[in-house]
Amino acid sequence: MRILVTGGSGLVGAEICVRATARGHEVLAGFMSNAPPKGKPIHLDLSKPGVAERVRSLNPDLIIHAGALIDNDRCETEPELSERVNGIATGEIAQAARSIGAHLNYVSTSYVFDGQSGNYAEDAQPNPISQYGRSKLMGERLVRESGCRYCIARTSVIYGWGRNARPNYALYVLQALEARGKVRAPEDLYSSPTLNTNLAEMLLELSTRQITGIFHTAGATRASRLEFASALANMFDLDSTGIIAVNSRSLNLKATRPLDSSVDVSKATRTLNSKPMVLPEALQSFRDTRP
Repeated sequence: MRILVTGGSGLVGAEICVRATARGHEVLAGFMSNAPPKGKPIHLDLSKPGVAERVRSLNPDLIIHAGALIDNDRCETEPELSERVNGIATGEIAQAARSIGAHLNYVSTSYVFDGQSGNYAEDAQPNPISQYGRSKLMGERLVRESGCRYCIARTSVIYGWGRNARPNYALYVLQALEARGKVRAPEDLYSSPTLNTNLAEMLLELSTRQITGIFHTAGATRASRLEFASALANMFDLDSTGIIAVNSRSLNLKATRPLDSSVDVSKATRTLNSKPMVLPEALQSFRDTRP
């Protein structure tokens, strides 16, 4: 199949491109500034007009839309940019998918929820409390309204190995502890930490099987940032005394994070051959694949 992957040099998109290429698909790897590791590089700037025309000209069978502005704090300070990249461009891609008959898999986030309850199922009512969450929910709405064949795949706090321009919480913790530094780990922020390689497998399966609907594709374990950091230290045999439990309010972040953005992954577990990983399994895979 001819697959367009937006965000093809990102933490998730790059892994999708590697796997899809290895399986014999023709991969068009969309990127803005950093060339993707696999696939045919396709320059695609989601912040500029003309996205729909560019997608139509590529005429893919499948689109995995993993490109996004994921910096929560930047989204808060640049709301128009976040709406353009995460919302409007997503709608343009969905319209293009409808016009060429392509199946669209839109990678969304558990930050569309307010974090008051956690363990959110797919039919839970979204209520984002940050600009990042609002812009991603805008993308979801535009996908649903486009009339294309789609799957919305919500994920949660992605981590994994990647280029230096794609930092994530796991790498931050590892680098700090290996340098014998301190890690201020919020004990009140819960999520479903998601290994990028596991997510890439789930997204590729959803796309190639052309499954429709909403799926929560995340890790199978609810954990606080503190619990995640401690488990990571244990897996890598690092001294965990440098991990300091803090309240998220003490971090003075620009964007408010939902206190519990964990999701229920039972639907994905029932449906997919590539299952959401529990945290110990995912961390072992993360350790064993260290570059």
